[in-house]
Amino acid sequence: MRPMALLLAIINLLCYAWYLLLLLRVLISWFDLSPYSAGGRIVVAATEPVLKPIRRALTPLQGRAGLDFSPVVAFVVVEALRRVIVAVLR
Repeated sequence: MRPMALLLAIINLLCYAWYLLLLLRVLISWFDLSPYSAGGRIVVAATEPVLKPIRRALTPLQGRAGLDFSPVVAFVVVEALRRVIVAVLR
């Protein structure tokens, strides 16, 4: 395997793993699972550094709607970044 192909595979793998963690984070909040369990803490620790700034930026737009759109924005931003990185490296 060429080094560039290996790098692209690693980038894709990391992004898809993060997508899975983000999906688990959403499911934890929807089904009222404990984010304080061992698995929940790992998911929160991996996703919160990205979600927190997005949530802060969205707060004025959301008002008091009670819906957290930060995971949706995070999915879009990370996917856009992944596509740009893959396009540049190809």
